[in-house]
Parts: sequence; structure tokens; C-alpha cells
Amino acid sequence: MPHEATYDAALSPAAANVLGSAPIVEVARFRLKPETSRDAWLACIARGTQLLANDAGCRGYAAGFVEGKREFLVLVGWDSVDAHSACVAKQKVDPAAPLHEYDTMADGVEMYHVAIREVMPGISRH
Repeated sequence: MPHEATYDAALSPAAANVLGSAPIVEVARFRLKPETSRDAWLACIARGTQLLANDAGCRGYAAGFVEGKREFLVLVGWDSVDAHSACVAKQKVDPAAPLHEYDTMADGVEMYHVAIREVMPGISRH
């Protein structure tokens, strides 16, 4: 059964860069705990994006707060689902990795992998 959702979020950098260049896009929505400040969350995300920038399987990312909610939306472009899984596996064994902080700052995360077939109507990627 298809999942549909609409989120109003200003993403930075531009999401078009991720959507247009990656065969697989990770879509993650974090629900922040009430005690998690926006500044603390953004600092943690900044450490995570440093890891992404150095990961060979990552094609880019875009992220931002969902308007009117304590939620944060992240799009990450990957070469494959396996590339994403390998990146997560590396972080799980590193106790200093931001992944562990995400767990303490968010009540939960909803995550999907999406294969982008069409970026604009009529313009197929395959």
C-alpha cells in the first residue's frame, strides 16, 4: 500500500540537487523530544552532514524543520540502499558518531528509501 505524506519544510541546501542526482533517496522524519532545542539539534545534524560529505556512497542531502511542528525532515541521496546501510553500520560501531545522539534527542524517526524515476513530469531518469 503506498504511503502518502505532505510536509511543509524549507530545505537547505536545495532538495533538487539530491533528487536530480541520486538513484535512491532516504527520506527521514525525526520527531524531536520536547526538551531538545532547535540549536542543539542543528549542531548534531551539522556533525552528521560532515560524515555524509566524506562518504563515497552519498550524493548529497537537504534538510529542514517541518513548519509548525517539532519535526525535522532529511533527504539524503545515495548510490544504493546498501551504501546507506554501510554508512549506518560504520556509525553504529563508533560511540562518538552523531547517530547515537539522534536517538537521545528524538522520540522517533520514520524513514523510507525512495527510487526516483521522474524529477519533473515527462523527464524520466531511466
